Amino acid sequence: MNGLIVVGNTKGGCGKSTLVMSLIAEAESRHQKVLVVDADPTSVLKYWCSRRNVECLHIASTLNISEYLSKLKSEHPHSIIMVDTGGFDSVAARSAITTNDVDIVIFPVKTSPVDLFVTKQFLNEALSYLSHTNPIGVLMEADHLQNATSDILAAKELLSSFGIKPLENFTIKRKIYRENFIKGGDHLKNEKAKKEVAGIYDELRGYLSE
Repeated sequence: MNGLIVVGNTKGGCGKSTLVMSLIAEAESRHQKVLVVDADPTSVLKYWCSRRNVECLHIASTLNISEYLSKLKSEHPHSIIMVDTGGFDSVAARSAITTNDVDIVIFPVKTSPVDLFVTKQFLNEALSYLSHTNPIGVLMEADHLQNATSDILAAKELLSSFGIKPLENFTIKRKIYRENFIKGGDHLKNEKAKKEVAGIYDELRGYLSE
């Protein structure tokens, strides 16, 4: 598995960094080379990567990084390059999404009404520069299934209405996704969380191999 994957959404707290960290941990468990680009001023991802000895390049959110990402992709043909953008509209986020060489753009979405409203507003503005991409939606931290079916369906329908393919797999709200990350930890010891992330990873791998 290799390719350039950009993770973005202008809403903070939608699960971007959590998703990137989880996918990195999954990739490492499969002995896959990973290069990380952190375009979020908080530098949370850069700090987490430093605790795990994962190569992470921190980029200012005010920069156009399109050519930079294309160059990285050509220099690392056997790696997954994961780009985490900040939870706000920025030059770096827009240029990352519109990079000619991007393989997948992922929009993490939580299923609460507020999150869906903000996502809808963002997608209304973003559609004009998503035409060349392969946009995919990933639902993050859904409530436990017995209470969440209608919310999950609503979120998937919203994404589909904008031409964004929602993945079948998603994460459920679990403490494991938050408690160890600041120490460089991961979700892999929790079998349910591992199954969720592995499912997302495998779906992405399928898109990259098309």
